[in-house]
Amino acid sequence: MNRGAREARGEILLFLHADTWLPDGALEKVREKMADPNFLGGGFAHRFREKGYLLRCISFYSTWRGAIRRSFCGDQALFVRRSVFLRMGGFREMPLLEDLEFTRRLRRLGRVGFIYLPVRTSARRVRKVGVFQFLVFIAIAKIFFAVDRIPEFLTRKYPEVR
Repeated sequence: MNRGAREARGEILLFLHADTWLPDGALEKVREKMADPNFLGGGFAHRFREKGYLLRCISFYSTWRGAIRRSFCGDQALFVRRSVFLRMGGFREMPLLEDLEFTRRLRRLGRVGFIYLPVRTSARRVRKVGVFQFLVFIAIAKIFFAVDRIPEFLTRKYPEVR
């Protein structure tokens, strides 16, 4: 993501996972939000493309976290002003949760926006290990994240889907 940001030419950077799709009108909504110079960046609401009760629960939590806490995962299409991204030094080199860490630092600098349009992402990674197991994995990772330490064993357990 840092390399992509260095190569990009626009004044607003949007980070989109390969398995995440923007809804119609998303770029216009980003432009509208960022027309206010007080906003440094933001993210979108979240939905999975696939159906399932636990998947809807994950999406609800991700959307709530974005709307209330202004904390976003990468599959919520993060956007940020280039100047702010460069001032922050970009994403930290972390094995997991670099997106949450980035938005944590972004919130400390100023206003972070939320766009209620949902991006749609694939549940492939989640379903590879099982939805419940994935929830447990993420909960454990966030506990370690809260104390600024992601152990190597968690990195090895993160499901690879490429």
